[in-house]
Amino acid sequence: MNRLLNRDIDGPWPAVALPEIAGPVPFDDRLVSAALEFAPKLRVMQQEAAQDEAVARLTQRKRMPEIGLACRHASTAVTARSARGR
Repeated sequence: MNRLLNRDIDGPWPAVALPEIAGPVPFDDRLVSAALEFAPKLRVMQQEAAQDEAVARLTQRKRMPEIGLACRHASTAVTARSARGR
């Protein structure tokens, strides 16, 4: 990098003073609504995320196998003659 800046190749890098790290910004619904109002890309991104979630749910439902249950009941008639014979 020193060569690109036309400096001595073995020269030291200058010290860089960085600003203090800002504190956390508390979450507030007003901030979100202001961001959505003044940054339409965020609204579009939220709509795309909701659409992607809906597509994912639909795809999951389509992948589930259709399961059916069928029952047959064979009734055998017991006549009075066969019931006495027992």
